Parts: sequence; structure tokens; C-alpha cells
Amino acid sequence: MIRRASPALGLLLVGCSVGPDLLSSSHLAYNEAIHRAQHEEFLLNLVRMRYGEAPSFLGVDAISAQFEFEAEVGGEFGLVEGESSRFGAPRIGYADRPTITFIPRRDEDFVRRFTEPLSVETLFRMVRSTSDVGRFFGIVVLRMNGLVNRHLGGSPDFERAVALMVSLYDAGDLRIGFEEQHVAASEPFPSANVTPAQHLEAAKLSQRIRDRGDGSSELVLTGSVPMLWIRSGTPAGAELRALLGLRADLETFAVREGQRDRSEEPRDHIAVELRSVGGSMQVIAHAIEVPEEDLQRGFVMPDAVSESVRTYFAVHSSGPDLGEPGLRVSYRGHEFHLSDADRESKRTFMLFAALLHYQVASKAGQRAPVLTLGVGR
Repeated sequence: MIRRASPALGLLLVGCSVGPDLLSSSHLAYNEAIHRAQHEEFLLNLVRMRYGEAPSFLGVDAISAQFEFEAEVGGEFGLVEGESSRFGAPRIGYADRPTITFIPRRDEDFVRRFTEPLSVETLFRMVRSTSDVGRFFGIVVLRMNGLVNRHLGGSPDFERAVALMVSLYDAGDLRIGFEEQHVAASEPFPSANVTPAQHLEAAKLSQRIRDRGDGSSELVLTGSVPMLWIRSGTPAGAELRALLGLRADLETFAVREGQRDRSEEPRDHIAVELRSVGGSMQVIAHAIEVPEEDLQRGFVMPDAVSESVRTYFAVHSSGPDLGEPGLRVSYRGHEFHLSDADRESKRTFMLFAALLHYQVASKAGQRAPVLTLGVGR
């Protein structure tokens, strides 16, 4: 007796195997498409800023994909005794109809995060996670203990200080990190009046009650303070201390937001002013090469970027796309190209795109208005 498989069962088994494969391939395809679109948008906004125009951001909020399957099978049944029935091969097709929801990133919270100065904590976290002192201090820092970044026409001493920091960091003679410190936040009060519930309540507020040892206690704030450690006894360390006006007898210096006059006495801390994400992008944008005719016609200002930034980032204006690997966007009839072989520029691009996402894009709260596109066949 000959057993034959049911055509319907065959289609069912094929469908079960096709579904997961489609999910995997479509997920990766959407991921790759969004990844490239976000990078192209970031590059396009840098080019816009080079031309003195405002950037514009469009976030992908949601993707809904609907799959439609079509299945068909044909066959012929033999009526003559001894002949076997013949079945045609099943034909299976599917259609993918995604719905993509976009959100214009222009709400008040987004604009505030894009334009407000970065915090020292954010700067230090980015440096610690990437070990890239030169890029972040050379681009993000506006002033440091009275030294002005050359992007504002300041002294070359700033670039020298950053170069010394890079060499000391690479040699292990400079460290960037955080130190936990406790600051009194109340007047002393009798320790006998403190209850366990008050200890718990203080802990919820990132505070603690500290016994002063004289029968009294005080409420203290506990926080991580950004610190810069410079090893003593090295010529580079001594030069850096002199440039920043730091005390020669100390190795550890707190880093704070604020200004400092260079005429002040040597200090035990470093005062810095930082750029915003938008301001940092503006610095990078000045390293973009623009066509000569646009310069001559006054469409863009001559670049005022320092040579140190040029070593970190370069985007070239070019002719038609000839298939060279890299990232490319069109603007005002010109092509702007970030070469895949330029590792320094790619690293700068990646780090500041990540900084934008960390500081701004990932924290945008407003969800309206939205643009929803249904993509048909």
C-alpha cells in the first residue's frame, strides 16, 4: 500500500518554515535601513549647518509590518489502474506591507537638550567609555581654566593643553573619573532623635545621616564629583599644571562648570565651559569641504576650524556617485561624501552621532505630530 502526503499538509509545513525566516530577514532589513537613514540624516544636518542653515531631525517612532501569504497547488489524478497520481509543485508568495511612523524632533524638550551646554558628567562618561580625550576635550570644551578654544579665536595654549592631556592619558599619567564626596546639607541635630525610618527616607533621596561623633548628627548629600588626576614628577604634567594654573603640590583636581580668570592664584580645581550638542556639531561642520563656487558666491563662510579638528573629521564635496564605499548625501546640487576608508572621520562621526542620541534623541518626550506612511506594493 502506497501512502501519499496530503498537499495541504505540505503547504502547512512550508508555511511554518517560511514565517520565522521572513521575520528574521525583515527585522534585519529594517534595522539596516534605519541605521543608514539615521547616519545619512546626521551627515545631511552637518552639511546644512556648514551652509548656515538649521538642522532638522525626523525620528522613526514605530514600524508595523503586515505579511500576506498566497499559496496554490495543482495536481492530476491518474484514473487508470496502476498509474500513480501526480501533483504539481506548490507555489507560495508573500507581500510585505510595512507602516512606518515618523516624529518630527522639534518639541521644546528636544530643542533645550540640543542647545544647552553638556554637563561635565556627560563629558567624562563619554571620555571614559571611549578613551578619546583629544576628540571630546578638543571639540566639546569651550574654555578650560581661562584657556579659550581656538574655534573662538583664542590662544594656542588650549590646543597644547589638550595635546598634553592626550599624551599623559596614553602613558597612564592622567586619569579621568569620579570620586564620591559627602557634603553637609543641614545643621547638626541630636543623634538621639534619629530613627531607622529617617535613615531609610534619607537613602531614598540619595542622602544619608552621618554621626559627627559628639552626640550630634547631620544630613549629608552623597554624590560623584568629576575628578582629574595628574601624576607628579613628569615634565608633561608640570607643563599642563602651569598652563591650567593648577597647584604643583596636588595630583587630584575637581572639574566644575564655570569660568576662571587666568590671573587668579593657582587653584585646586579646573573650571570648564562646555558646548552643547548643537555647538559641537557646528564645530565639526566647519571641517566639511564645500565647492569653491559656493565659497565665492558667499553661500558659506570660510572655515574657521583648527587643524586639530581637521585631523579628526573630513567630509569632501565630490561629483556623481561612482560607487565608492562610504556615506553620501546630496545637497544644493552637490554630493558630500564621508569615505569608508577614513577611519578617523568615521570614528568622530560615530561618537558624536552617539552623543546626539544619548543627550537628545533618546530623551525626546513629545510624540505629536506624527507622520505615518503605509507602504503598499
